[in-house]
Amino acid sequence: MGYSKIFIFISIKSILVVEYFKEHQNLIKDKNIMEISSGCGLVSMAISILNANIIICTELENILECNTKLNINDNLEKNSFNNLKTEILEWGNEKDIFNIEKKYKVIDLIVCCELLYKEAPFDKLLETLIKFSKFYNRVPILFAYKKRYILQEEYLNQLKEYFDIIEIDRNEYHKDFKDKLTYQLIKIIYKK
Repeated sequence: MGYSKIFIFISIKSILVVEYFKEHQNLIKDKNIMEISSGCGLVSMAISILNANIIICTELENILECNTKLNINDNLEKNSFNNLKTEILEWGNEKDIFNIEKKYKVIDLIVCCELLYKEAPFDKLLETLIKFSKFYNRVPILFAYKKRYILQEEYLNQLKEYFDIIEIDRNEYHKDFKDKLTYQLIKIIYKK
């Protein structure tokens, strides 16, 4: 019961991002995309189908092995979507960050769905985003989240110290999300 609630909760933001990219395929077509903390891999699989050049699906090792890779293997034909890669990433882990940077020299967009939650080690996420932003030359980062905690505003204020934050115009959202004001899409770009 608890898992299905978590899955539904996360899926709503994932669907928001997938629908956004379906309507704005120019943002991902032929681009190298990295999703941070992919969970079940829904967004990464959708981006793969929408013709990204490469999609790097990152997650903690135990989740990557027991959840993400299984979902990908169950949902995508192995030879049809060779642009989908999986990588271990623990926020703030120097070795994981270095391994990704060593393997993928160009990333055009980073995607983050529902990473601003109470239990998140935000300092480690922030550290990871700053490192990737520096290495990948101020790569844009798309965040999807649901407004619900005062703590999220604190997270956003910390992001503002290092990143410019641009709210995505609600007119660019899929029609099913335009009036759902608690769901947010923002783009952040590292300040020089």
